[in-house]
Amino acid sequence: MRRPVAFALLLGCLASIAVAVPPAEEEAQKKKQAAKSEPAVAATRAVIEGGLKATVWAAEPLLENPVVFGFDHKGACYVVETNRFKFGVPDTRDHMYWLDDDINARSVEDRLAMYKREYPGKKPYAGFEKYSDILRKVWDSTGSGVADKSSVFADGFNQPQDGVAAGVLARGNDVFFACI
Repeated sequence: MRRPVAFALLLGCLASIAVAVPPAEEEAQKKKQAAKSEPAVAATRAVIEGGLKATVWAAEPLLENPVVFGFDHKGACYVVETNRFKFGVPDTRDHMYWLDDDINARSVEDRLAMYKREYPGKKPYAGFEKYSDILRKVWDSTGSGVADKSSVFADGFNQPQDGVAAGVLARGNDVFFACI
């Protein structure tokens, strides 16, 4: 008999706590969440000088996890998407005792040797290949001034020696992708 009474009291307390949230604070929380999920709303919050205005050219689902981007001479945007930060490449800040070895690595082989030393007795980089960094091409196919198309330009950057994708440069008809 005590358990149902205790449970009813607990529910009553929780209900009174939920009711106690001030409406203004609840509304502010909703607005904050909307700004995070709605790129157009977020753009209106940008502080821009000189009478300029921020607008959204591209957003999810056309791209995700952008690190850096660059435009080519035709107006297409190349977006480096990382999915491997802390999920495929160790962050040296979490392993400060690796710092000297990391700085002294002069080749891909040196880096792989470091992983083998740090992960002895098992596949040295187990799980590193689970996620891949991607180079995506995003463009405005209609001339509307807003991107409406995207495709994977290059992927498969999921080996330990690939590191985290970090740069892109479109120059003429060439696209240069930077990772370790």
